[in-house]
Amino acid sequence: MFDIRLFQVVVPLLFVMYILYQLNMIRLHRKEWRDVLIPTFVAFMIMIVAIAPDRIAHYLSLVLDIKNSVNAILVSSIGILFVLMFRLFELIRRQRKHITDLTIEISLLKIKKLDQDS
Repeated sequence: MFDIRLFQVVVPLLFVMYILYQLNMIRLHRKEWRDVLIPTFVAFMIMIVAIAPDRIAHYLSLVLDIKNSVNAILVSSIGILFVLMFRLFELIRRQRKHITDLTIEISLLKIKKLDQDS
C-alpha cells in the first residue's frame, strides 16, 4: 500500500536541517525573516512532495486538469520557478538602486570635502 523509498526519508531530513539552519541564522541576526521566508516555504513544499510524491502528483493533475501527473508537476514547477525568478529580479533591482544611491551620496560627500579644503 505505502512503501517508503530512500528519498522519502533523506530529502525531508536534509530540508529539516536546512530550515533549522535558516532559523538559527535569524536567531543570530545574520538574516532577516523576509530573506528566509520564501526559501523556507519552497523547502517545506519540496519536503511534502518528497514524502507523498504519488498523491501530490495525482492531486496536482486533478486541480490543474492535466491528465498526466508528471506534466502537472512540470507545469507547477515552472510556475514556482517563474515566481522565484520574479523575486530574484526584484532583489537585483532594489540592490542596484541602493548602490546608485550610495554612489551619489559618496560623490556628494567628496565634493563637500573638496569645497571645505579649498
